[in-house]
Amino acid sequence: MFIDVLATALSRFLPYKKPAYDHLSDEDYITILSWCEDWEPEDVYYTAWNASAMDMSIDWEKWSQNMTELPGPVKVELRQSLVKHEKLGNLRALRAYAFLYEHIIEKWIPRALWISFFILIYYTFF
Repeated sequence: MFIDVLATALSRFLPYKKPAYDHLSDEDYITILSWCEDWEPEDVYYTAWNASAMDMSIDWEKWSQNMTELPGPVKVELRQSLVKHEKLGNLRALRAYAFLYEHIIEKWIPRALWISFFILIYYTFF
C-alpha cells in the first residue's frame, strides 16, 4: 500500500499520457479494473456482464481458460469503468509504474547487466 501511495505522488510530476484504450485486450481491462477496485478478476468479469444487461454466454471458468473476445456491450462496460477510474485519478500509480518500467528498468537494467558482465570478465582474466 505504501508503495502505491508513493507511486501516486510520483505520478503528479510525470507527463500526462492518456491510456491507450484501443490497444488493451479484454484481459487487460479486467486485470486493471481488478487492481483499481481491489476485486478478484472473476468479480469484475461478472459485474461487466451484469452491467451490460446481456445474457451470459460464457462463464468465467471457460473464458479464463481460452480468453475469447468478449461481446461488444461487455467491452463497452469495461471501458467505461476504466474511463471513470482514469478520471478519478485511480490510474496514477499504474502510470508511474509504467513510466519507471519504460524509462528506467527497460532501458538501464540490461545496460547495467552488460557492464557488470564486462567488469566480471575483466577481473577474471586480467
